[in-house]
Amino acid sequence: MPLSQSYGSLVKKWFPNARMVADRFHVVRVMRQHFITLCRDMMGEYQSRNKVRALLGTNPENLTQKGKLRLATLFLEFLALKPIYNEIQQLTGCSAAKAKRSGSAGN
Repeated sequence: MPLSQSYGSLVKKWFPNARMVADRFHVVRVMRQHFITLCRDMMGEYQSRNKVRALLGTNPENLTQKGKLRLATLFLEFLALKPIYNEIQQLTGCSAAKAKRSGSAGN
């Protein structure tokens, strides 16, 4: 079930005994969205915000050398981002590895 407040309210109203379970894909997705929001709040009107958002959302293994350098520079300027970024990447990696082992794409 998607992690949406409207769905949760609907389920509670019409299926009061149901157990709501969030799959890892949606948990990771919500965490990434909150991370991007946090980045925006921290960086304010930082130049090239869309490029930064794309940079932060890219798997580090898929970054070019230029992208890795830009990311390292960003982390030097905004020190609090790196530990959060690392946690999100670890969570994303765990989710992807588990999905791959179970033979599913994201459930």
